[in-house]
Amino acid sequence: MNAYLDNRTYHSNIKSAPSITDVRVGDKLLSAICAIVAFFTCALMVKIEKATVATALFFSFFGVVGSMDNGSISLLGGLFLCLLITLVEFLTLKSMIDRRSK
Repeated sequence: MNAYLDNRTYHSNIKSAPSITDVRVGDKLLSAICAIVAFFTCALMVKIEKATVATALFFSFFGVVGSMDNGSISLLGGLFLCLLITLVEFLTLKSMIDRRSK
């Protein structure tokens, strides 16, 4: 009987201490990831991201034109890249226009 009581007391002391399963590291990591996603998807941040992408595409367009002038890129390849950059920039800038005025 004493052995049973000692085991029960020993196990009850262990259960009162925090165990590995009580520590939720995954929850904190998931909360951090959700906070980062929420930050980058807020309305202001999306506008900043679109403006940054449009600016980078603007400069890359002139970089491709300069490479075509220098002879680093062929005329056909440069035209294709310029058309692709123009299409992406058009779609980016078109999505920034407010359509409520209709």
